[in-house]
Amino acid sequence: MASLGISAEAVEVVDLTIDDDVEEQKPRIVARSSRQQELANLLERFGVAGLADEVVRLAKEEKEKKNAASWRKFLDVAGGATSWVDIYLSSMDPNVLDAIIRGDLTSRKYQDISLDNSFAKRHQMRENLPQIYLSISCRRKITDKERDWSRVRKVAGCGPSLSEMLQILSTMRSYTNQSADSTMVLKIDTAFAGWTRDNVAAGNVYGRRYLTSNTAKDRIVEWLDQAQSDMQRSSQNGASRDEPLSWCLSEVGFGVRGFRRSMQHRTHEGTNYLFGLYTAVLEYLFPKEFDISTVAMMDVLFPEHADFCEVLGSMLVGSYAMHGGLNPVLAGGADLSRGSKAINRPELDTVWADVRLAFEKKDVWEKVRKVEAAKTEALRKTTQQISGISAAEADIARANQALLEERRQLEESQEQVRQLQEIEDLDLSFE
Repeated sequence: MASLGISAEAVEVVDLTIDDDVEEQKPRIVARSSRQQELANLLERFGVAGLADEVVRLAKEEKEKKNAASWRKFLDVAGGATSWVDIYLSSMDPNVLDAIIRGDLTSRKYQDISLDNSFAKRHQMRENLPQIYLSISCRRKITDKERDWSRVRKVAGCGPSLSEMLQILSTMRSYTNQSADSTMVLKIDTAFAGWTRDNVAAGNVYGRRYLTSNTAKDRIVEWLDQAQSDMQRSSQNGASRDEPLSWCLSEVGFGVRGFRRSMQHRTHEGTNYLFGLYTAVLEYLFPKEFDISTVAMMDVLFPEHADFCEVLGSMLVGSYAMHGGLNPVLAGGADLSRGSKAINRPELDTVWADVRLAFEKKDVWEKVRKVEAAKTEALRKTTQQISGISAAEADIARANQALLEERRQLEESQEQVRQLQEIEDLDLSFE
C-alpha cells in the first residue's frame, strides 16, 4: 500500500496561544497531506480550470495502476463533450472547495463567519435532493457553559492531536485482535446506539459491529500499518504531539436524499466499517469530545452521474484509504445502475427535477463559462508560447547552421594555408 503522504510538514497544529489583543485567531491554513497540498496549490494558482485538469489526470493515472470500474466510469463522463468536472466544481463555493481539499473545513468553518455563511448559500444538506456529502470526524463545538471558551474556540472543528492519533490507532488495532467478548470491543461496538450482539448479521464471522469479514480486517490492518508508521515518523521529525491537528479525517458518500443518508453516518445506522470503527474508537476514548459534521459537497444532476460525482468528491477530499482517508473501497465499484433501479425510479422524477432547478439558482453556468474561457485563454497562451519556442528554435537552428558554415570555411582556409606551407617547405629543400 502506498504511503498516506502525511509528512512532518503536513502535521500542522492549531496555535493555542491566547492573545488578548486579538479578538479572533484563525488556525494556519495547511493541507492534510502532500497530495492534498498540491491540489490546493493548483486551485489557488489556476482556479477551477487547473484543478479540473489535474483531477482528470490523476484519474487516468489511477486507471493505469488498476483498471477498476470506478475509474473507467469516471473518465467516461469526464471525457465527454460536456466538461462535467468543470460544471460540478463550479457549483461549489471556492473557499469551501479549498477547505475541503486541505482537510481543515470544520476548524475554519467554526472560526470564520464568512466561510460559515457560504454553507447557507451552497453547501447545506437538504432532505429531498440527491447530493454528495462529506462526513467529517472533528472536535465538537462546545459552548462556553461547558468549557473555557477562550480555549475551546481554538480547537472547535479540529482533529485529534498527534499523541491522540497514536492512541486511536493502537486501540483500533486492539479491536481487530481481541475477541468479540472483550469488554473493550463491546464498549466500542455500542459507543453509538442501535447495535447489540443479538442483531449481528448473518455471515458476520467476527460477531462484532465494525469487523464483519476477513476482507474488512485485512483492509483495516493495512490502513493502520501505514497510518501508524506515518504518525510515528512525523513525531520523530519534530511535529508537536499534544496540540490538535487542524485537519480531520473524513469519508464521502452519495444519497438520493442527501440529508437522510448523511444522518445514517452520524448515528452509525449505516456507515462503512473503517469510518465507523475510527469514530467509535474516538467516542470510546474521548466521550463527547468529538462529533461527526456533515457537509453537502455538490448536488447530483442526473442518476447516471451518481458514481461520477462520488468519485470526484472522494478525489478532492483524498477520502480513499489509499490516500489516508476513511473510505475503504472505491466509489461506484458496483454497477451503478444502482442508478437505474434504486435512484432512477419514476417516483423520484420530481426529486431529480428539483435538484436541477436548485442548480440553476446557483448561477453555475455563468461560472462554467468563465472556467471555459480561462481554459481557452490558457490554451491560446500555451499555443503562443509553443509558437514562440518554435520560432526561437528555428532561429537557433539557422544560427547553428551559419556557425557550422563558418567553421567549414575556416577549416578550408586552414587546409589551404597548410598546403601552401608544405609547398614552401618543399621549395626550400631543393635550394
